[in-house]
Amino acid sequence: PVTLSDDSSKVGRPKGSTDAYKREMDLKYQACVNSITREFVTLHGTSSKRLPPGALSDIIESKKEEYEIKQEIPQGTIHSQVKPGRQHTPASRGVMSPLAGTEEALVVICIQMGKI
Repeated sequence: PVTLSDDSSKVGRPKGSTDAYKREMDLKYQACVNSITREFVTLHGTSSKRLPPGALSDIIESKKEEYEIKQEIPQGTIHSQVKPGRQHTPASRGVMSPLAGTEEALVVICIQMGKI
């Protein structure tokens, strides 16, 4: 028979590994990536020449410290966010609704129909 003594390691999930913590860390990671992207676009837009070597990695390291992110943020992630033709706001991510253009008109019609 196997017995557990007092000096054995603890069992169960480690502290800080709850779903809420994971969700919070995912939101912090996304906010950090958005912040890095905004700063990189601003820095890149103000400079008429190429950025100095290591500028993006410096931004990434400073933002990781600010947001307390331990995960690695690849430079390719930021470069893919700033490709030509992409919007840089978090709301612009994802698939656009086919009714997005007509949504406001439909709401007005529904309000008018409700008043009848």
